[in-house]
Amino acid sequence: MAKLLETLNVGTLSTELSIIVPVYNGGKYLRPCLDSIVAQTYSNWELLLIDDGSSDGSAAVCDEYASLDSRITVVHKLNGGQAAARNDGVALAKGRYVCFVDCDDWLEPAMYATMIQTLEQQQADIVICGYIEEYATRQKHVSADGVLTVYDA
Repeated sequence: MAKLLETLNVGTLSTELSIIVPVYNGGKYLRPCLDSIVAQTYSNWELLLIDDGSSDGSAAVCDEYASLDSRITVVHKLNGGQAAARNDGVALAKGRYVCFVDCDDWLEPAMYATMIQTLEQQQADIVICGYIEEYATRQKHVSADGVLTVYDA
């Protein structure tokens, strides 16, 4: 982690959080994802949308959001896969902290505020939160401590 932070020149940063979203044919999920990021109660972030060669209109959605919020940057590239898109985002990141969001994810409004507060209070290098996997008929709650709970609809 220290090497990554050194590479990002942490000492001179004004942006606290770089959010990297690889986008490949996000279709119907992309707008809810981006809306949940823009609506975060924590606002000192940059959003790097790495359009990985989408062919379904996702690239235009990325450009639209970037035109509405100066914290959003879009990179359009040929398809190279999610790992390459994430690496491209890390290379561009200016934040003290870096996180990844898939383009079909959505976030609770205070997620980043809570995570950054925890990082700072605990003087931690990494914080991991639980998440919910949603399916047509059920939800599976996955917590950071490895405990799984399944709810059937």
